[in-house]
Amino acid sequence: MCETVSKNETDKLFEAALSVCKERGCMSVSLLQRKLHIGYGRAADVIDQLEKTGYLGSSGSYDGNGCLRLYYPKPKTAAVID
Repeated sequence: MCETVSKNETDKLFEAALSVCKERGCMSVSLLQRKLHIGYGRAADVIDQLEKTGYLGSSGSYDGNGCLRLYYPKPKTAAVID
């Protein structure tokens, strides 16, 4: 389910993480950690935000490589608002 998330609720690296997603077509916590040089907790929080806004599938939508599937462009029901 997609939710509306305010800019204040998103991590400063949200857009950078989304760029990594678009480049790879999928996302995992470890991939985000390596690409953005951040810790596990922060990477997990960013992935949760990407799931809430509809960019990533839920935890049950892994591809064969252990990555969450990317849904881009995001569904119209999701939004990040100012």
